[in-house]
Amino acid sequence: MNSLVNVNCHFDQLEEIWLGDTYPEEYYNDLDSKVKDVFKKITDITKTDLLKIEQVFTELGVKVRRPKWSANANDYKDNNGILYRPPVPCRDTHLSLGSDFFHVQSPYPVDPWQEILDEYEQSGAKVYNRGFLSEFGYIHPPSIVRLGKDIIIDIDTHQHSWHLMEQDFIPYLIDKGHRVLVCDTGGHVDSVFTVPKEGKIIAAHWKTNYEAELPGWEVHRIPDEQVSDKNYQNVSFNKAWWVNEVQEHASIQVPKFNDYLIKNAIDWIGFPVETVFSVNSVVINEDLIITTGEPPAETKLWLKENKIDYIPIDFRCCHFWDSGIHCLTVDIRRNGPVRDFFPDRTENIYRFYNEE
Repeated sequence: MNSLVNVNCHFDQLEEIWLGDTYPEEYYNDLDSKVKDVFKKITDITKTDLLKIEQVFTELGVKVRRPKWSANANDYKDNNGILYRPPVPCRDTHLSLGSDFFHVQSPYPVDPWQEILDEYEQSGAKVYNRGFLSEFGYIHPPSIVRLGKDIIIDIDTHQHSWHLMEQDFIPYLIDKGHRVLVCDTGGHVDSVFTVPKEGKIIAAHWKTNYEAELPGWEVHRIPDEQVSDKNYQNVSFNKAWWVNEVQEHASIQVPKFNDYLIKNAIDWIGFPVETVFSVNSVVINEDLIITTGEPPAETKLWLKENKIDYIPIDFRCCHFWDSGIHCLTVDIRRNGPVRDFFPDRTENIYRFYNEE
């Protein structure tokens, strides 16, 4: 039996991918009219762009899987009757590693991915986690990079659970034949760097040196992105959101919506002023990537010099969901074996971070 899940390196040929989604508009019908209007406007924009993104993948021959919603909004609410964060940035809670699939931190009473998960298990895949307290439920998938034998893990985003990483997850990886590279990238690595092909790195300003982890690989550093704060509404410390189409809509009272977010949905949004969307990309294969928006001119030239084509996508609500194309997706199946890009390394684990 061939597992439908198979990812050993994120620049092998992509065959199947998950694409996130937000709730149907009717799930907000019981809210105050002004709050409801904003949610419905954001939902319309989000779903429109996600459908266009799905079409891009489909035209490239990639199978796209989406969550399925029931007719009852209560299936996605907590005990207080508040909707859980929808799986728009589904990368935050999912990881494919070989034929194993990690479905972590899923709080929904009715799981919108359940039918697909059952299909994967029936194909022979090992599916870990069905909730917050399940096995390996503490990992941060966007902070784990698969490069064949090498698994790069950011220690910063795992600080709260590092003892469990050392105790359980790292031994699991070593037992699977992997080599673990621990580094301090400072956050979700899809806003720090991406590897479009062997020996090539596209990097943001958050991390300055890759020679220790990926010796000899060429680094293209994109220009720092400057984000003006006049375009977003602060809703709490280290949280921000904006959607131009919403704030230009004169009939919508954004302050009331902000108040609702602070009280009931603060975990729906991130801090997009620190997200580098130019790095947030999905690699189709070593000749083609999908980027979040148009790359900077310097990056376009570098891609051309390295014979890498790109397809830009527009996600207008990226600053609300704090999500680029990589965050919105989970690669499920790629065509490629486990390769060792650094065969001279003989240890099971290497630590490249400041321990002070």
